[in-house]
Amino acid sequence: MNLEELKSQLLKQSKGNYITTLGEDKDMIWLTSPAKDLNRILSGSLYNSVQIGNHTAIIGPEASGKSSFMALMLADAQKKGYLPVVIDAEGAWEKSFVERWGIDANNVIRIKSLFIEDVLVEFAKFIDNGYTNLAIAIDSIGALESKKMIRDGVEGDVKADQGRLQKDIKRFLKMLVSLTKFNECISFSAGHYYGNPTGYGEPEKVGGGHYYKLSADIIITLKKYPIFTNPSAKTKKDKGEIIGTSIKAATMKNRKYPPFQECTVNIDFKNGVDELAGLFDVAKDIGLIEQSGAWYTCDILSLRTQGESKFYNELRNMDYQPLLDKIEEYIKTTGYSSINTSLELQEEQKEELSDVEVEEKLDDENSKKNVEVTKLTKKKPGRPKKDK
Repeated sequence: MNLEELKSQLLKQSKGNYITTLGEDKDMIWLTSPAKDLNRILSGSLYNSVQIGNHTAIIGPEASGKSSFMALMLADAQKKGYLPVVIDAEGAWEKSFVERWGIDANNVIRIKSLFIEDVLVEFAKFIDNGYTNLAIAIDSIGALESKKMIRDGVEGDVKADQGRLQKDIKRFLKMLVSLTKFNECISFSAGHYYGNPTGYGEPEKVGGGHYYKLSADIIITLKKYPIFTNPSAKTKKDKGEIIGTSIKAATMKNRKYPPFQECTVNIDFKNGVDELAGLFDVAKDIGLIEQSGAWYTCDILSLRTQGESKFYNELRNMDYQPLLDKIEEYIKTTGYSSINTSLELQEEQKEELSDVEVEEKLDDENSKKNVEVTKLTKKKPGRPKKDK
């Protein structure tokens, strides 16, 4: 039986659902962000970030820029013809917030609810009606709660969840992945780190359960730092005013490009995202910008200046496209990457420690069971019989 005969038979038996050869698959659209180095660590290109048909999880502590990142990507998705749908479980998405990132607020669907039951119903409708071309943002996975919490509180009888919420979140994530993969949609979700009270495993865990990590094609972790007017000052008082935000991003999982890469995204409160942030170091690393003492030279742009900050400022105020083109060419032809091996090692150690934690818990539970069995089966000594 040849390929065409097999394909024909499968089509008849499956009523034509999703039976193709891989060569027939069409190339999915890429979104892009104005931060060129962020694009690079996500896709291996300065001009692509994440692809339609993928779920990206953005994880970090509170106020680390997760919502802003999602809004930035939704803005580009909207320009490319996708309808933004926001599951707003934290009540943080407002007209002024989305417009700041270039989103048309009049063409955004917002489902404002923190209850997982409501979200499950809405997503079942999306799938059942065959909706396509949606750009979905979940803010956030950790904020979703069960209506059981409210019912128990009203009745004054708060009971243990027994894992029901985690099971519902897993069901929801499976629906999200199904909608994303099969309906030409794209999805983003925000996840929070929280402290791990046990003495084992990773010091911080991600809310939403283990399946949350499995459901994502890309996992990005974020850490945010302020940008001051005088960052080189020794004391915080002398650093001046905060004029922006610097976000350190790292890919902890990536099915499209090697993970464990890092970049910096700088956001100026006045001028927006700095598209050159991080590329200065890349250009130096691959020899397109050379340093000799305090002098910096870029032959491609015929630029030579004393002092890093002055060089960077002059670079931003000129046509630097030839430099971007050379960096892109170098990345494509050499496979250049900025993998942080310590991040990779940390992730491996987390997995190992997680296994140790499970084993120790099992050993502890087995020990307790053995003690209980011994107590139940051990006979109490009887009184000695008196001699007649």
